Amino acid sequence: MKYSTRQLNKEDWLAITKDVFLPMTQTFDYSDWHTALGRTVLRFAIDDENKNSVAIFQIFKFDLRFGKNYLYIPHGPVFLSAVSVDFWEFFKNFILSEVADTATVFVRFDLSNEKLHSLNFDHSLFYKVPKRMYYRNYQPKFESVINLSKNENELKSSIHRTARYLINVPLRRGVVVEIVNSDKLLSYFDDFYNLLETTAQKDKFRTHGKAYYRAVFENMAKEGNGFLVVLKKGTKIVLANLVYITPSKEAVFLFGGSQSHLSENKGISYLGQWIGITEAKARGCFRYNFGGFWLPELGEFNQYFSWEGFSKFKQKFGGEVLEYTDFYDIIVKPFWYKITDLKKAIRFINLI
Repeated sequence: MKYSTRQLNKEDWLAITKDVFLPMTQTFDYSDWHTALGRTVLRFAIDDENKNSVAIFQIFKFDLRFGKNYLYIPHGPVFLSAVSVDFWEFFKNFILSEVADTATVFVRFDLSNEKLHSLNFDHSLFYKVPKRMYYRNYQPKFESVINLSKNENELKSSIHRTARYLINVPLRRGVVVEIVNSDKLLSYFDDFYNLLETTAQKDKFRTHGKAYYRAVFENMAKEGNGFLVVLKKGTKIVLANLVYITPSKEAVFLFGGSQSHLSENKGISYLGQWIGITEAKARGCFRYNFGGFWLPELGEFNQYFSWEGFSKFKQKFGGEVLEYTDFYDIIVKPFWYKITDLKKAIRFINLI
């Protein structure tokens, strides 16, 4: 099979993906969040000899030290049909000759496991990334998702009984629920960000930086593609969870902040997620995606060890685990790649 490529602009991308399921990271909105920060994003289609597109992907450029960079296709390419075994050699050669630049150290991608059997994937052409190089800069290998085809009673019965009890505690204590739509979203940004920073300090995780969250809010306010779950106690906001809705109608919990560590706010994290789930269902979403997830039984990914606590929280809502393939790299500059690998190895050793 002979393949060819073409670069896509926004209109091309939106047209070709209109009826295609896209993971969040391959939506145009996601790229918009990154280009707002000055990051380079390129879009391509790979066509077969009949000029039918068989695969599409967005590729993101991230800076490294010393003027180097790496490229990342998060949860992609997205395949529109089955491909022949020679697709993968064509894909690799295209990336090396047409996409990578003189400063690119490596190109990384990870695929959906759901279609892998029909893709004739040739592992031998790529470097399988060791677990020590799984890190927060990349998309999670595992996500926790809930099928929203069930009715509300069925969804609630799937939740662990302790969590069901905790959902109701804040309501009995006078907490008020508000769903903030796109027209009012920006007016809540400062409250959201302050809660996020408080949560990050308490739970000891790193945030993306205020400009990134601002870009997400501005995109969602413009496109009307999500909502903010707000819980209030009196006039005080005690929780704010941001939920994005993809063009494929998957609701994705993006970020959240709360004052759940205070005893008087017991249960607000459970209520916040339950409201997000029911609101997503009411808006016609087929799935609610909690995002990154990891428990020890999924394998020894030591970079994920700090996720165990919030993963157990997500697990209480029922649902299932969505798994992506391992990371695969196209190594462009072997020497610089070893330097990058060494840095990750040192960080990995410090975690053990």
